[in-house]
Amino acid sequence: STATVTCTLNGVGAGHALVIGIYSASVTSVTSSSGTPASVISNYATYEGEGDFNVYLLSNTAAGNITITSNASSSGNVNSIVVDEYSNVAASPLDGSATGSCSGYCTTVSSGNFTTTAASDMLWSMCNADQNYPTPGTVPITWTALLAQGGPGGSGYEDYSVEDGVAGAAGTYYGECATAYLSSIATVALKAGSGGPPTAATPTFSPVAGAYGPAQSVTISDS
Repeated sequence: STATVTCTLNGVGAGHALVIGIYSASVTSVTSSSGTPASVISNYATYEGEGDFNVYLLSNTAAGNITITSNASSSGNVNSIVVDEYSNVAASPLDGSATGSCSGYCTTVSSGNFTTTAASDMLWSMCNADQNYPTPGTVPITWTALLAQGGPGGSGYEDYSVEDGVAGAAGTYYGECATAYLSSIATVALKAGSGGPPTAATPTFSPVAGAYGPAQSVTISDS
């Protein structure tokens, strides 16, 4: 069977970059309602085999609402998409990428090394693990958790997380997550623009958090 997953971001800023992480089986295409996402990491088989990591980058976004659509040739056991928006990025932001896996019991999982060409890159990593949530790594930079997502549950299913952090001087870096068992990671680096390191957009919620009597329709926007 085939599987399609969509994600809509409201209020995307002009000239920003969207990092699109997909955890799914056999992704065949990724499209956008505005612009064409570029493949950075394609169908990297995670160790447990429930799904592959795919990472796409949509640069120089137009202002407004943008819908990302992922199409896969198989629905598999996992079919998820996460999109992070960054401001203050270079016009051609990609500055490195790598993947890696841990095949047994391990306290961390790391990607391969890559060499950045600019200072203050934003490093972004997506990690998965068998039946445990990966948490932010501790090296070679300070990592901050962006997302922790549970899988369907049960033996053989996986959880995943997303993290980011700012690098220092240009040089050799890698991604790292803390984990316990059968884990994989995909990492990309984004060049900074002229105004300092790239910055992740902060979501806003409408209506705001609070206690409501009737059911509410909630809109999440970027700012």
